Amino acid sequence: MRKFFWPIWVTLCFIASTAVVHAAIVNQNSLYQQSEYIIEQIKVIRTTKGLDNPKIETPIVSGKLATSIILKTNELITLAGLLQSQNNLQITHPQELIYQVYRPFQVMPALTTLSAQLSSIIKLTQSAKEPTMPERPLGKSANDVYSQLLVAESLFDGLVKFNASAQISSDLVAIQAGLKAIAAAHQLPFQLKPAEQVKDRDATDANLMAYQCFYLVERLFRQLGTDATTPTRFPASDSTLKMVADTVLNIHAEIHRSLTTLQLKAAPSSSSSETLDTNQIYMQLTELRSLLLGMLQDKGAQDE
Repeated sequence: MRKFFWPIWVTLCFIASTAVVHAAIVNQNSLYQQSEYIIEQIKVIRTTKGLDNPKIETPIVSGKLATSIILKTNELITLAGLLQSQNNLQITHPQELIYQVYRPFQVMPALTTLSAQLSSIIKLTQSAKEPTMPERPLGKSANDVYSQLLVAESLFDGLVKFNASAQISSDLVAIQAGLKAIAAAHQLPFQLKPAEQVKDRDATDANLMAYQCFYLVERLFRQLGTDATTPTRFPASDSTLKMVADTVLNIHAEIHRSLTTLQLKAAPSSSSSETLDTNQIYMQLTELRSLLLGMLQDKGAQDE
């Protein structure tokens, strides 16, 4: 009799443990569900502040990395931190990226941190209630999650002011530090040449220069034998400074992935709070393009 029940008992235990493991699985669908919840939380806060909740068309993006999601979430954590400060709450700061291949379960903590910040603000208003957690969808990708975060970013408008130029400056510092580590490891030149003064450059000009840098980064990484992402199509409409910041942020994500693949680390760099106008941003991106072209020319000479 014992021999008969033993296999059944083992089977039942296996089914129970499998159910627990399944419940604990964090995938892109989980991240999307959490990002949807964050959007609803921001809408609740907007309502408490007397702001309407505009319908925002979800942007279509491609080629986004897990690192892109974390960097974008960190940006939103900074915005939520400003909102916490306005409400006399302790500010939550984003955690520093580490050099690893990120999986969805390692991305979730950043999203839950952002959600917790928003919860702390909602709790200040007794009449406000936390939104209901949306149902978990199926078939979502990193691109879908990133698109939701862009929607969330737009909903911060009117609540806090996003300093796009400071974000661009900070990401450019990190990009240069990463390229310097790559250049040192592969005996490539690292020459930052000051760009010529320019005027009358707008955000579209700056974004076009950022896209040129993105393509050069892709080319460099392919020559180095690491994965690289092709940038999305350049926007048909005029670019905003937010769009420039987003392009530069994704270049930062690519640099971080390459450093991880090459098992390198960049020297720590402090976040820059420098506010730049569009002419200065264009010049800094021109300097980055020149730096990348120098690294590519030298790599091409080595390969001949």
